[in-house]
Amino acid sequence: MSGFFPSYVLEVIANNLDVVALYNDWPAHRSDHPTNSMTTSMRLNAMTFEEPNLLSVIAKPLPGVQKGEPLPENALIQVSLFQMLAPDEMVYLFAHCWRAAHRPLVVDAYTEVARHQISFTKTFGRWGFQDARPYMPEDRPAVLEALHRVHGTLLSKNFEAYADLCAIKLEEVARATGRSAAVIRDESVKLVGFMGDAIGWDMEPIVDEDIVIESYCHGRLVQCFRGKQREEPLLGYVGGSGPMAFPVMFSRVGERWLPVR
Repeated sequence: MSGFFPSYVLEVIANNLDVVALYNDWPAHRSDHPTNSMTTSMRLNAMTFEEPNLLSVIAKPLPGVQKGEPLPENALIQVSLFQMLAPDEMVYLFAHCWRAAHRPLVVDAYTEVARHQISFTKTFGRWGFQDARPYMPEDRPAVLEALHRVHGTLLSKNFEAYADLCAIKLEEVARATGRSAAVIRDESVKLVGFMGDAIGWDMEPIVDEDIVIESYCHGRLVQCFRGKQREEPLLGYVGGSGPMAFPVMFSRVGERWLPVR
């Protein structure tokens, strides 16, 4: 994994289970593959706090497993949390391996299979969303309005306005990666501009009734999805190519909802 060092990284291997790894109540890993083993590595810098950080891994059987039935023999969870000091130097901070014999799971409900709290001597300051007022159901119209604002800048090819809306996101990502916010903004504008200038650029329309809103970090971050399939809501197309997703998470900044991740 290239980039800024030191970096805090979570690696999860999951097989034949529904697994979610929560880092400070944010899903750093999510998988529910019935046959294929899923391995992910996620850089945690932008979600690491000055105060103690909590890793919690929860799991449940996949649909179709009945109460009392044994889990598949290859059901497995391996979790590793480590600090990368250089491309070829890393220090393991926590490791856990779960098998069915270690702790039983409950059908149709998540069971916590691992938990670890850790503090770091070097972090990246306090993130703005940590002090935000949590999301409530009555905030849904305001979050959808924020989603439409971002969608509108991409649809109209107003990429400077897109970068303006994402200013907090870009500044905090820069802080988490040791880079210049101005450089990251310039790269972001050029990237979306390159795609938007291509022939046939378009954005998938947003249907408010289809949008599902999930909240993380005790309600201080929210993410939108298209229906139960959890598709990203911001999907762009170039000609006949497949969709390109623009992942975004919102937080309340004053009385507005803005992209922060």
